[in-house]
Amino acid sequence: MTTQKKKAKDRRAEILECARQLLITEGSRALTLRGIANNVGLKLSSIQYYFPTHAALIEALVADRLAGQQARINQLLEQTQGAAKEMLDAVLRWFAIGPGEVQDDDRLDVQFWALAQIDEAANRALAHYHALYVALLERLIRDATGVSKQQATGRAVSIASLLEGSILFVDLSEETAPGHKRSKDIYISARLIAYGGSA
Repeated sequence: MTTQKKKAKDRRAEILECARQLLITEGSRALTLRGIANNVGLKLSSIQYYFPTHAALIEALVADRLAGQQARINQLLEQTQGAAKEMLDAVLRWFAIGPGEVQDDDRLDVQFWALAQIDEAANRALAHYHALYVALLERLIRDATGVSKQQATGRAVSIASLLEGSILFVDLSEETAPGHKRSKDIYISARLIAYGGSA
């Protein structure tokens, strides 16, 4: 990779991280191209070189979040390398309980959800993210239980709704991982749904 391409990649990553932090700490109102330019110390035109529109920035933020989650899930599945039920349980536990430390990702999810209610680009990007999330759960449920694709999809949608709906109860002022006081119960409920109430 040439030095110029590396600099461009680093600059793009710096802009995305600034946008991510603005969204986490100040919310969707602060997430403007001009606000990011001010925080990064660049001209607005420099930000627009990487992200020509606010929609392009939002889509990149969601894609970045998705790539990070996908990498963690792939690592988890590689570590598990067990039976289908073990893989499903590991993924459900990870989604419901997580690693257990303070997580900016939880705060980011709350802000993404709020932004998706008022921004069409965020809504589209989040819908794409959720479709992939449901597809992963559907595949794992089918492999672990042998139910039909239709049944597995219904269960996957129910689990995703449970897990995503739990963000409505996140206390952004908590010093510990947001929402994790109830996460074991959420995990147990997700397993019950996945296994059709027999887990």
